[in-house]
Amino acid sequence: TQSTWDILMEKKKAIQVRYIRHSMSIFNLWDSIQEATVDSKEDTEEIKALSLIKSKFDVGLLDPHLSKAGKLKALHCESYNPMPIKWIFVSPLRRALETCDAIFSKHPNYSSMKILVHPLLREILNNANDLPSSLEEIEKIYTPKGYDFSLFKELKHPHLHFLYNLNSPEREELLAKAEKCTGADYINVILEAEMAKRKSHPEHNRKLESYDNIRERAKQFASFLMEFIMSGKAQQEEIAVVGHSKFIDYSVFTEFNDY
Repeated sequence: TQSTWDILMEKKKAIQVRYIRHSMSIFNLWDSIQEATVDSKEDTEEIKALSLIKSKFDVGLLDPHLSKAGKLKALHCESYNPMPIKWIFVSPLRRALETCDAIFSKHPNYSSMKILVHPLLREILNNANDLPSSLEEIEKIYTPKGYDFSLFKELKHPHLHFLYNLNSPEREELLAKAEKCTGADYINVILEAEMAKRKSHPEHNRKLESYDNIRERAKQFASFLMEFIMSGKAQQEEIAVVGHSKFIDYSVFTEFNDY
């Protein structure tokens, strides 16, 4: 009789998991302006608007869209078309969703693809660009395209999903404050907490979410993915995971080496 491990190894050989980092976002473009790798005086409306933003905690950088160059690059990324991808797991942040949509909407398998938006796949909570925008608005855009948001329905407050998997001393306090907020006021609560964290530990550049926490999230997603593969839902197919650089780093180079 085959052991669970043997079965898992067989399935791993049959199923490829491809990690895809989102294309260039508005925040990435803003960051390039700050580092002077892009001319802030360049005559485009996009760069002119970003040149007015002075802090990475500015709400103008909240859950940014892809930049024009980022959209163009994603739309012309045809290398995935020959691949038998049938399952996609994607971060709930706009830049990842837009990358996923641009790359796969023209894929030959698109009509039969299963696309699951997964709360664990968000980027490390670092500044305004890592905070999600209205989940309700995102659902209105992507549910008609076949994106599945069912994992968020299990949460008491789906729009606060990024706090539920935050292993931080501030978590319970932030949740309590955010749950009392109306509309999008919870965003200011989180940004203020992030700025306070930085000011209290300027020498260490402390973030609201630690690298240990993102490592733990990567481990949780690895377990989820392995259970999914073991379930037999994917057969001789490839799986795509569309997310963010730090999460992918910890997933590929840390956790998946254990399997």
